[in-house]
Order: sequence, then structure tokens, then C-alpha cells
Amino acid sequence: MNRLKITVKKLQEDLDEYDQKLAIMKIESDEVRSGTKGEYLRQVKSLKRERDNFVLRYGQIHMGDEIKDGTQEAWAALKATFIKVESKFHVKNCK
Repeated sequence: MNRLKITVKKLQEDLDEYDQKLAIMKIESDEVRSGTKGEYLRQVKSLKRERDNFVLRYGQIHMGDEIKDGTQEAWAALKATFIKVESKFHVKNCK
């Protein structure tokens, strides 16, 4: 398997895991105390925006033989946002 296919496969696996975590966060938002619920929901919306931005860039990978500019930056932003939110809200592991 060539390097691009391996990278795409790994990104897809990680994206699937983040999608699961995002779904868990949405469910947990109903359980959050009213005082912190607004902040929690803002963080979930921020994650969704980062995810959507990455998916847009990720879709461009298939346009050539290399990862297009911006894809790695979008992935890094998505990953950093997830780490921030997970640490702040102690998100349950989806595995």
C-alpha cells in the first residue's frame, strides 16, 4: 500500500473516532449542569466547525497523489480542538 493510501486510511479511522466522540459529546450536553451547558455546547459547535473544515480539505486529497495544502493544518486544528475539549470536559472514551 502506498504512503498516500496509508495516510488516507489512518485519517479516516481517526475521523471516524472523532465522529463517535462528537456524538457522545452531543448526548452528554443534555446531562451537563445548566451553568456550564452553554460553554459545553459552544465547544461542541466549535468541534463540529473544525471537523467540517477538515472534511472539506480531506475530500481534496483524492484530487491528486499528494495531500493537498491545508489538509494537514486542518487536521492539526481539529485534533488540537478535540484535545482541548476532552481535557476540559473529561469526555468519555468511545472505544
